[in-house]
Amino acid sequence: MCGIAGYIMRDGAKPDPRELGHMIDALAHRGPDDRGIHTSGPVGLAQVRLSIIGLATGHQPMVTLVPTLQRL
Repeated sequence: MCGIAGYIMRDGAKPDPRELGHMIDALAHRGPDDRGIHTSGPVGLAQVRLSIIGLATGHQPMVTLVPTLQRL
């Protein structure tokens, strides 16, 4: 199991990573092995992950060499 949370700031401000942290704290039981937070402009995303395949190669969000593409 995994968990994802996020929000968009309608006023264009940058989301507070601490708020995203509180959101995924509530989801920690869904993925105790890893967690990640990503902000871009007014968008904030956070995730928790349960390691099924392997903890070493599964950190998220995954970033490609092309900075405009990301896999969450």
